[in-house]
Amino acid sequence: MTTIVVAALTMTYLNLVHQLPVEDWLSSPIKDVPDLDRIVFLYALLPRLVISLICGAALATSGAALQQVMRNPLAEPTTLGASAGAQLALMGVALWYPGLLAFGLDTVALAGAALASLAVAFFAFDRHFSPRRLILSGLIITLYAGTLITLMSIFHSDDLGGIFIWSTGTLNQNDWNGVRSLLPRLAICWFALLMIARPLSVTHLGDEAARSLGVPIGIIRLLALIPAVALGAFVTSAVGVIGFVGLAAPALARALGARRFQNHLLVAPIIGAMLLWCTDQGVQILSRFGWIIPTGTATVLLGAPILVWLLVSSRTGFVSAPWAAEQRAGFPRSILLAMLTAVCLSAIGAMIVAKADQGWLLESPLTIGPIFDLRWPRVVGAGTTGAMLAIAGVLIQRLTANPIASPEILGISSAATLGAMVVLLLVPDPSRFEILVAASITATLAFGLIILLTLRGGGTPDRLLMLGLAIGTWASAGSVFLLASGNSRTSQALAWLSGSTYRTSSIDAMVALGALVLSGILLAKATHWLRILPLGDAVSVELGLPMHRVRISLVALTAVLTGVATLVVGPLSFAGLLAPHLARQFGLARAGHQIIGAAFIGAIILIISDWLGRNLLFPSQVPAGLLSSMVGGPYLIIMMYRGRRSLG
Repeated sequence: MTTIVVAALTMTYLNLVHQLPVEDWLSSPIKDVPDLDRIVFLYALLPRLVISLICGAALATSGAALQQVMRNPLAEPTTLGASAGAQLALMGVALWYPGLLAFGLDTVALAGAALASLAVAFFAFDRHFSPRRLILSGLIITLYAGTLITLMSIFHSDDLGGIFIWSTGTLNQNDWNGVRSLLPRLAICWFALLMIARPLSVTHLGDEAARSLGVPIGIIRLLALIPAVALGAFVTSAVGVIGFVGLAAPALARALGARRFQNHLLVAPIIGAMLLWCTDQGVQILSRFGWIIPTGTATVLLGAPILVWLLVSSRTGFVSAPWAAEQRAGFPRSILLAMLTAVCLSAIGAMIVAKADQGWLLESPLTIGPIFDLRWPRVVGAGTTGAMLAIAGVLIQRLTANPIASPEILGISSAATLGAMVVLLLVPDPSRFEILVAASITATLAFGLIILLTLRGGGTPDRLLMLGLAIGTWASAGSVFLLASGNSRTSQALAWLSGSTYRTSSIDAMVALGALVLSGILLAKATHWLRILPLGDAVSVELGLPMHRVRISLVALTAVLTGVATLVVGPLSFAGLLAPHLARQFGLARAGHQIIGAAFIGAIILIISDWLGRNLLFPSQVPAGLLSSMVGGPYLIIMMYRGRRSLG
């Protein structure tokens, strides 16, 4: 971290001197100094310097508190939907109620963040605000808001250029109002968290142990969530979406030796402030050479390698709560048979029911022939990719004992996306083969790098998660940077990013189906491993389970499933994340049963989503990836709200 401080100080000095000589920094206004230079120095550069420190500290404080409340090292200010809510509110107001922008971008964004946070609290409410309910509610709200954001981006990209720039995170200032507004808010929220730091630190022992010590667990979590979420919302409304700081700063604090939550509240804000300060100063230097990079994107590009290096060099880790050991249960034949029937019916319906110029049509076996060759690759491609992502989601969640984990967290999908973006935006008229080759190369490189670094760090699940997340976030930042470059083919790239079966060929569909069948054969062995893993490393080793080989094998299988699905239809986020939870809601708790059920659910979601995307706005088409969260999300929300089966 000393290197970061030295680099930040050096770049700050260069930026300030470039605008105003040192001898004039403290000079009186009557000296012969150009007024414009002094104004920029006093009301642009200095406020931007201070705001970077404040925002970095605020995001790090928010991330540390949320990770403690949710007992999850992947939690960050964006987890509970505040950032997505702020961006959605700005886009909606800019398109349909532009008069409200007179109140200021920050006011509209803050209102959107507040509404999203209230929605999460409403769906997750119970006596104890259980971490899993909070995480799932936040993920659902974030996915819904993200779906609407992407839809607006596709259909109104020309009208939302300013919002795109804001969403990448920019610290530009023209006065001290931002500092005067954020500094007292940060101080109040930080002291509020400090006041409850001692009882909050007990929550890592588990709810039962905390209650036995007299800690009102629900009240403490609520008191911690309010300032933590507020900090993220305040920063987002002021400077836009700046990700990764809230995730990386607490992780770096742990890697540097901070163990207790009280120490996190002291160390993480300092690290976050330094990280954002150094990044923003580097962005300013690059801008003088014509390289205009948003601060939010640059933060990821700088922070991800630092996090990877510390994770590899440090032997400390995170504590993951293991899954409960499985109870013996009979084969749920009726449930799985009903799911299989639903898969078949949805596939048949997607083939024979469609909208045309003259209205809805029900094709008969005699008339479907001419269009059969056009529809079946999309239906098979959607079903198989949904099933593969769902299976991958079960594997990664069980391997890491983390309900927030999804196939995308390994970084394979993000790396494949980056390779595809490079070809789509930089190569004139690229063929589908060129896109697939580029995506395959970057996905393979990312997988190899993750495996190599994980082995060097000890091969534990928490390191795998953080390394995959760091590499994936870095690749995503590269994709965002390419999209913000103003390329004329941005709409085409956005469509691919949204997960579309539009270009799925018969070969793609058969390759995906073959990969799914092969993975099913391999999973016959993996389910035995997954039944033993919840017992813990010590018991698993005593039972003869080669932990190192098992983890690498499961990661490799997850990566292959994710990579093939991404190459066929593009990056998708919903099926692999929530299909495992939906399967558990149906009572499929054992590993083998959950894998089969999640595969059926993932297939149903993607088939129905693709059918809706083809027909809802006919003749226009909406990518299946955008609609998938709207197909499966409502059911999970209803189940959580009714409390039919606890998620806590």
